Amino acid sequence: MVNCPYCNSKYTSLGTHFRYYPDHRGEITEEQHEIVTGLLLGDGTIYGRRKDKNNNAFLSVTLSQERAVDHLIKKFDWLSREKQTVYTDGRQYHRFETRSHPDLNKYKEWYQPDKIWPEIKITSKMLKYLYISDGTYDTNNSHNRIMISCSKEGINKNKVLRIFECSGFSVDRTYEYERDGRCDDFQIWFNTDTTQSMFASMGEPIPGFEYKWPDSKS
Repeated sequence: MVNCPYCNSKYTSLGTHFRYYPDHRGEITEEQHEIVTGLLLGDGTIYGRRKDKNNNAFLSVTLSQERAVDHLIKKFDWLSREKQTVYTDGRQYHRFETRSHPDLNKYKEWYQPDKIWPEIKITSKMLKYLYISDGTYDTNNSHNRIMISCSKEGINKNKVLRIFECSGFSVDRTYEYERDGRCDDFQIWFNTDTTQSMFASMGEPIPGFEYKWPDSKS
């Protein structure tokens, strides 16, 4: 049972209630939009994105840490669906999904027809949710640097680099690699000073992903 944010009544299917009373949907907050954007910069996906359909969009992201999904469910409250457990290659993962919402339709523009980063400024909160999805804290050989994978973004490499630079996160170098016969993947590497400022900007770790923060590496 989930409370409607407008009438505060409990419903087994909040989506069905919204179909009959669309004006009962609450608005998505600025913080929630930043989280959605950060997750979409990583492994998140928008469904219901076909422009020839009149469906409202919803976010889906699969994460390795169940506590992180619980954290997202709290952040999105009534907008969250129940978490799902999925298995890939014998490993257990946890999926977070939002309910369909017209405020999420703007993210359909990311898929034309393939997912491409838009020209945006990456805020600290966006960076935080991108980092738990596609980031690594590399401490090998005393590097102490953040690395972020940009899968399938090779053709947009210059734009991705420009987005980070314009957002105040200076890129030290990139590393190109092939995976599964695909040659359009690369990593962004940041130097130690920028890495420290990025962690300061992101703040406290997201539950379940503490191991990606420096204190867990000491």
